[in-house]
Amino acid sequence: RLDTSGGVQRISFDQFDSNSVCDVFIDSDGNLWVGTYDNGVYYANLTSFPFINYTSGLNVGTPRGIVMSDDGVIWVASDSRGLHCLRDGEWHEVPSLRDYKFQSACYDSATGDLFLGNWDGMVRYNPRTGRHDFIRFAEEISVGSRIPVFAICRDGSQLYLGTTIWIFV
Repeated sequence: RLDTSGGVQRISFDQFDSNSVCDVFIDSDGNLWVGTYDNGVYYANLTSFPFINYTSGLNVGTPRGIVMSDDGVIWVASDSRGLHCLRDGEWHEVPSLRDYKFQSACYDSATGDLFLGNWDGMVRYNPRTGRHDFIRFAEEISVGSRIPVFAICRDGSQLYLGTTIWIFV
């Protein structure tokens, strides 16, 4: 992490069973969540450490996107294992999205939707209703059938998508 003077402080990852970090997220309480390659999600309170494997015994695959919704629920979008959420101290799988290979995630507090990037575009998922729909746009720009979305970011009313060919707004 960078400190306020621009210096770098190394956080030891010796406690991980994997050394490939795929995503990091800091929740509203300042806790650090780390997704590791094919080995789940780790959690640390940055004032007390150490990291603990928060998905021990649960196969979440490779977490590619960790976000928190306004109700305090942690969401994990996984490559190969779909979407999971941590609610009231227990992990839950979203069965309708079980087989998706997600590459990124973004929570939209304005709508309450999760945007989940995958190999064919995006999935918009509404946690309140449990409904999801697909957003594909390769046909609209004549580049073939697939545009993977590897990064999603919300800034005001704009949703930015990082893909294999361009950034879309």
